[in-house]
Amino acid sequence: MGAIVFTKCKAVCLFFASLFVSIAGSYARVDKFTTTPKDKEVFVGGSVQFDWDYAVTGVREVRFGLIEDPEGQDRAVAIYVKVRNGTVRFNHMSESVKWIRKRVEVVPNRRASFKINSVQMDDSKTFFCLLVRDSTLPIRDKVKLTVVDLLIDRKGSTQSVESWQGHKITVVCAVKLSAGERLNSKFSWMHIPSNRTVARRNHDDTRSTSYLTITTYKDEDFEELQCRAETKNTVRYHVINITRLSSPTQPRNLKTERHFDNGVLLIQLHWEPPQSNGGTTIEKYIVSYRPNELPWKQSTHSDTEGSLFYNLRLQSGTTYHARVRAKNKAGISPPSNEVEINLGM
Repeated sequence: MGAIVFTKCKAVCLFFASLFVSIAGSYARVDKFTTTPKDKEVFVGGSVQFDWDYAVTGVREVRFGLIEDPEGQDRAVAIYVKVRNGTVRFNHMSESVKWIRKRVEVVPNRRASFKINSVQMDDSKTFFCLLVRDSTLPIRDKVKLTVVDLLIDRKGSTQSVESWQGHKITVVCAVKLSAGERLNSKFSWMHIPSNRTVARRNHDDTRSTSYLTITTYKDEDFEELQCRAETKNTVRYHVINITRLSSPTQPRNLKTERHFDNGVLLIQLHWEPPQSNGGTTIEKYIVSYRPNELPWKQSTHSDTEGSLFYNLRLQSGTTYHARVRAKNKAGISPPSNEVEINLGM
């Protein structure tokens, strides 16, 4: 009698083993799935849903579970088996899925969609969906889940920054950390693609934010900055682009024009914008003019936004020289060509 009981138990165990566990063999082409999920990265504590769909007929079972790889066997252990009549069987026998099975649910009104709730760091696994068909090869698709406890906070981080020679900049790398435990992130910085490490003294770090301050002088200082943020479980990178600005080139073709308005002589200067604005907006033009006998350091300066200036304060009987420079946030251009304004009698 004992032998009979053992035989029945063995038969039941073999049935469940075939139902919930399979070893890699031959599968039909994965393109039989009409919808497959991409590999996903999820923040710890959140949830993730994997959606599959298919167009083939004769599907007897839909299995969802995880891939184990003891000794390279590619062992697929099902968590749920959904059979043709809509019944769902739950794998309560395998210890290898005990840690996750209560957090997995079958998405209603979907043929092959499954959700994992309250994801944990140990959930970083490869999962599968297997279609078992009548008298034909099964179809299997795999998806990789990566669970992280650190994410780059892109809204709180600098995406790009402008700088120029001799300019000091401060950029920010911010992260989101898991609230489940007291985590501290470790930050390091480097220039890429040269992979020059930025000295630790240049960045001020808190639990979740790093503030890096550098002054850009040499060409390599304008390379992209890469922030590396890490916990013991997760490493993430954030790249910040530095847009290099420069002073504008000199204004072009400065000329003088004379006009009479009700018998009054009006003299105006006009010019063309610089060939290069240095990568940013021209903020203003600086008009300088001086009597012939004085040096430029004693000239009169006036600012204007446009490329026309007529508010010259000149004395009759004097010869003047004038020139124009352009200014942007990075600096002041070289002077334009000089013009002579002769008010001699």
